[in-house]
Amino acid sequence: MSAPAAAVWGVPAAPPGRRKLGVAEWFLLGEIVFQLALLVPALNRGPLRVLWRMGVFAASLALLAMLRGKTRANASNLAALWVLALLALEVFHPTSNTWLAAIAECTMYVAILAPLFWMTRLRLDYLAFRRTLRLFWGYSALSASVGLLQVYLPGRFQPQLSPIVASMGSSVQGLKITLANGARMFRPMGLTDMPGGAADAGMWAVLFGLGFLLTVPPGRSQGAKRLLYVASMVVGMVVIYLSQTRVLLVVLAVWFATLLFLLVWRQRWREFGLLLLLVALLGAGGLRWAAGVGGSQMTQRVESLFRGSQGNLYQQERGAFLSQTIHTLIPNYPLGAGLGRWGMMNTYFGDNHDPSRGLIYVEIQWQGWVLDGGLPLLAAYLALLGLTMLSLARIARRRGPLAVWALLCLAYDVGTLALTFDYTPFTGEMGLQFWFINALVLAVASCPLPVASWRAEGR
Repeated sequence: MSAPAAAVWGVPAAPPGRRKLGVAEWFLLGEIVFQLALLVPALNRGPLRVLWRMGVFAASLALLAMLRGKTRANASNLAALWVLALLALEVFHPTSNTWLAAIAECTMYVAILAPLFWMTRLRLDYLAFRRTLRLFWGYSALSASVGLLQVYLPGRFQPQLSPIVASMGSSVQGLKITLANGARMFRPMGLTDMPGGAADAGMWAVLFGLGFLLTVPPGRSQGAKRLLYVASMVVGMVVIYLSQTRVLLVVLAVWFATLLFLLVWRQRWREFGLLLLLVALLGAGGLRWAAGVGGSQMTQRVESLFRGSQGNLYQQERGAFLSQTIHTLIPNYPLGAGLGRWGMMNTYFGDNHDPSRGLIYVEIQWQGWVLDGGLPLLAAYLALLGLTMLSLARIARRRGPLAVWALLCLAYDVGTLALTFDYTPFTGEMGLQFWFINALVLAVASCPLPVASWRAEGR
């Protein structure tokens, strides 16, 4: 954004020559580098793969330990302390797996929640906030675009499969899709080594593209930017369709429904009308484009979301795991089953010879919460999410483009909470990204530096 445009828009202009990357941008660049390293066969073997997978978590822990400054207390990071305190106690649970697995899992939780603490030590203005999100958006849009190329040119841009996926034997065929021309290929991977990985990039391309579209400064000179943001959203949506990842379609539907409701609540009628138009464009237009390439297999998978009762569909797919959580895990483990009993920390550091401490299969987040800390952890983590959403709702009542990002982040949080019934989004890299985005919005809102206002439009 130029200095004149910034002045008209009400954004504090950056000092002359201020082009250095901030801590949040460096952290995000590190995450991108660690991900791209997995695409290099020579760097994706044995211990090296573990190094790259854990690199972003180590970076988060390093910032927590070494970044100077005082953490600005807020409801979210205070609630996170309760979560971490419960997990620290759970390390000593009598049926935790090995000490190493239990400590590693607790450390992973600390790394995932760490942005809530180190992000508020930074002095972030709105321009730094936009630069950080633009970097995230650009990489996601690029990954989604590569995923689209992988569909149009099967085999040309496909990276080497993750060793875990490659070791699945004949089961790996279930990760392939059949295109309209009869070609068989792995679900679009984008800039990842996991089939279907491009769908996650498409999700971010849709979310951030919408955010930038709604906060573009007024003026005819911004037309090219608007087209670019819309294009990234369309590509992201098409890749999600082609990946046949139905759960992300449900999450996007929850996002848009939540955002429409919030825009009505805030009486932002212009954005409401624009979003309705975009929903029609992305939903119908994206499906038509994807159907021409993905063929009948893709359309049938999408149509299955609308056949019969959604409750019956969920019960067939993931409902059994929720039922197990309520009827088996909570009665058996009201205070948790100990740490290191599931997930990658069990795979890397666990010992499953003793059945009383061994692996417990987990598919949805609710199972993981109960196993890791029982009802106390379940209540504490839900309280953390609730307080974070309440803080975002308060920011959304302010004036200025940051309020729009708070609305988007709040809708994203609701969608991710819905995803917990199908997946484990609060563990691993997805959980770290979740708290990074939330902490970024909360940190900018609490920073003593002035933030932007939409004075030019009187909002």
